Amino acid sequence: CAEKKIAAVKQLFEACRDVGFFYVVGHGVSVAELQGVHEKAKAFFAKQQEDKEALALAQHPHTGRGYQRLGENVTKGRRDWHEALDYWKEYPNRDGGGGAVRDRETDAFGPFVSVDRSKLKTDLIDKMRRFVLGPNEWPDAEFKAYFERYIQKMTKIGDILMEMTARAFDLPHDHFTRMCNDSFWGLRCIGYPPLREANPNVDREMETSNGNGSGNGSEVTSMAYVRAQEGDDLTVGVSCGEHTDYGFLTLLNQDATRQALQVRTKEGRWEDANPIEGAITVNIGDMLAIWTGGVWKSTPHRVVNRATSYRTSIPFFYEPNFDAHITPIRQMQAEGYILHTHTHTDGTRVTQHDTFSICGQQYPFEGGVVYGEYVCNKVSGNFDFTKQ
Repeated sequence: CAEKKIAAVKQLFEACRDVGFFYVVGHGVSVAELQGVHEKAKAFFAKQQEDKEALALAQHPHTGRGYQRLGENVTKGRRDWHEALDYWKEYPNRDGGGGAVRDRETDAFGPFVSVDRSKLKTDLIDKMRRFVLGPNEWPDAEFKAYFERYIQKMTKIGDILMEMTARAFDLPHDHFTRMCNDSFWGLRCIGYPPLREANPNVDREMETSNGNGSGNGSEVTSMAYVRAQEGDDLTVGVSCGEHTDYGFLTLLNQDATRQALQVRTKEGRWEDANPIEGAITVNIGDMLAIWTGGVWKSTPHRVVNRATSYRTSIPFFYEPNFDAHITPIRQMQAEGYILHTHTHTDGTRVTQHDTFSICGQQYPFEGGVVYGEYVCNKVSGNFDFTKQ
């Protein structure tokens, strides 16, 4: 058993260093449970549009939670051809009861009280209280209960993978516990209609992006949600445009559709990450890239549903706590930690290119970042949270 654990940790390290994507099997969640969330998602998306509109983001845009209409998501100036249900961690009422805080302008309960404000770079999180403390919008009680059980199981898998991450860097297995024991998780139920219905030129565009390398080295921009407007000049791009994820890990539950999810290699080519029955597809996010000082990269990926069938995908975003301050492992070494297993090379050093953006300003990895500020910065590009 000990040898198998060591081998698994080594496989994890190499996969995250070289690719940033990998599959997890033997995780304890049955195929029936994995398929069950797809069945519920497909049933919701099959409803009449007016029924889905009851949960529409447009009705409560400041919370960033609920139903996202087909084509509302925009990446690099082009509409993404998918619809979705978006969920984030809910914080309890001030009196300890269930449900999210409704008085989001005055209630100080929640993650704000524990954020070390000396680590913040902006006042952004105060402008986004309604997002952080907002209520989730569920289709019905059964849907909610089913997904809450699913979220608990995904969280346990994320906990195990983070223990393995700590061991991969010769740190105590519980190193990440204080960063993740109140995870500001996210979950999306995403529905992808056949892309050719909206973009008949998709095959030619994909050949171009993989041919002369138009996707090679291209800048990865964050996604933005916009309200669909009649007469706008935005055209449909792909099912979900090229992006990286925000946090520690994304645990992706794909349906059986093949040749849809694509990962960009270091050489700039797009490779399919096809589903494997019973396996969870995992990719690392920006916070692990920062924490490892760029040793692990948050790999750009996209979705191109060229099938003739409707595809669903259920990503669970295993994130740090809202108040977690993420700093590179190089700083931990200065505090006495020594990496015996993995020799440092030029690839492990923080360079001028190892930066992240907050409100348009670039900051080096070495300075670290409060996760709550980082995720608020990403989401603030989607909505105007400053209006009352």
